[in-house]
Amino acid sequence: MSDVLSLEKHRDLFKDDEAVRKFAKVLEEATAASEMRLLLFDERIVGAIVSTAEAQDRLRQRIVTRLARDQASLETLKDRLESDDLVQ
Repeated sequence: MSDVLSLEKHRDLFKDDEAVRKFAKVLEEATAASEMRLLLFDERIVGAIVSTAEAQDRLRQRIVTRLARDQASLETLKDRLESDDLVQ
């Protein structure tokens, strides 16, 4: 299962391309004043929308957490960084 839900894959749910663009704009503007907004339908939480900055922070945290669990990858990364002449 992918971590990405692409509106392009669900264009058939909208009457036309303009409707897709308007919906995307609503989602984008929803995070302008807040790092995260809940997405509700029929009084149920069906998801959340996060700002670009919040998404970047969460991705960084996820990468760090995964690397911290994988000691072999950390060692490989450390070895490469230490052996690179550009890294001082």
